[in-house]
Amino acid sequence: MASKKRVLYIDCLKGFATLLVVIGHVFDGYLRAGLFLEKSAFMSSGYNIIYAFHMALFFMVSGFVFCKAYIYNDEAKPSVNKQMLNITAIYIVFSILFGLFKFAMGRYTNGNVSIIDILFIWVKPIYPYWYLYVLLFYYLIFRLKAFYKANPFVLLIPLFLVSFASNFLPSRIGFLFEIKHFLYYSFFFGLGVMISHNEKWYVTKEAFLSVLAFVISIIFLFFTKVGYTYEDFLEGKIIGSRKWNLMIALGLCLILLFSFRLICSNEKFFHVKILSFLGKYSLEIYVIHCVFTAGNRVVLSKLGINNFYLNIILNVVISITIPVLFAVLCKRLGVHKFIFRPVYAIDEKRKNRVQKES
Repeated sequence: MASKKRVLYIDCLKGFATLLVVIGHVFDGYLRAGLFLEKSAFMSSGYNIIYAFHMALFFMVSGFVFCKAYIYNDEAKPSVNKQMLNITAIYIVFSILFGLFKFAMGRYTNGNVSIIDILFIWVKPIYPYWYLYVLLFYYLIFRLKAFYKANPFVLLIPLFLVSFASNFLPSRIGFLFEIKHFLYYSFFFGLGVMISHNEKWYVTKEAFLSVLAFVISIIFLFFTKVGYTYEDFLEGKIIGSRKWNLMIALGLCLILLFSFRLICSNEKFFHVKILSFLGKYSLEIYVIHCVFTAGNRVVLSKLGINNFYLNIILNVVISITIPVLFAVLCKRLGVHKFIFRPVYAIDEKRKNRVQKES
């Protein structure tokens, strides 16, 4: 899902965002399962901090990569069509597989999935694959030439207003076709697109923008709180402050973009190697990890690992390591493309067959 020439600090940002996704899902799973209740305030606060900005960061990075990989001279490359088909195929296959897993293992998971849910993934995605569902629509819309001819602020200001307004959509409407997520994260995807498209302009002003972003984050942190309780989590109060999270997410995304440009510019450093490695396998981790964040809760408990911090760390490490090992094994067996880039694999096979026949 990236261009041939990878941007090191963007890979690191992807890796960082992927790590936050896994940690967020681990906290979410333990809270919903009612495990380690004595640490519920810690997990609720951690969940709140992560969910305030981590998907916004993911979509900003996705917008940056989309523009870098599929936009040239203000026009979409033909390869964007293949990538859209690829996203669609991955979404359908993994939604069905994970849906069947949750259907079969419902007593061990926090959320039940029915056959109806699986049949209607075109209307309402199965958690956590809503990201791919929304991403597909962004690819469809942001390929339009008009976005790259307009002044960046002319585009971003309306998108920001749309994102803010999405907070007031009723849930019964907002979660149909993922409208709420689509509207809310449109600003961040557009921000990533505009930064990538106008990178020279951004780089000359990134220090000023980062200081501004820091101020924005601090101010709006006063409008929300970190110390949530387990009861707040159960009542859905944690995500109720999303209208303030929009400003916090904007500030943190810009700060992180600036910071990662500074601290992740040398691939020889250990932290850069780790984060960029995770970034390169972000798709594989994303689509597979939830199977293990759920299963690890049961396994670690049966193994008698009752230390909270050790339990959490092992869950996160296992949930990342197994998808990466699976991806590496698939590469060695020559089937990685067929699983994670099926459209490209089919097209490559067709071309090879045509060349042999000619």
